[in-house]
Amino acid sequence: MTVLTEFDPKNMPFRRLGPSGLRVPVFSLGGWLTLGGTVVGDPVKEIIKVAFENGINMFDTAEGYAKGHSEVEMCVLKEASSSSNESNLVSGQGSRDQRTRLPSL
Repeated sequence: MTVLTEFDPKNMPFRRLGPSGLRVPVFSLGGWLTLGGTVVGDPVKEIIKVAFENGINMFDTAEGYAKGHSEVEMCVLKEASSSSNESNLVSGQGSRDQRTRLPSL
């Protein structure tokens, strides 16, 4: 698999996110029902790679998605994009149950 070294937004439209001014793409990739559940391993890497190559740099996950496996699978962001991940945005939510600790993105 080819590792991308730099984010290219292609023709992806971006918008400013509220008062933060953060630029976010109008489309993002979410892992709620698929990544870490029905889709694992190399297909996740390919999905993220294709999204990244087409201007998506915002990825949504949460510890509740696929019982935490979505977060684990999405750790491939580090492999599929720039080594510094400066161009990637990861959104998500946590739960009040702190018994399960998953690797940080």
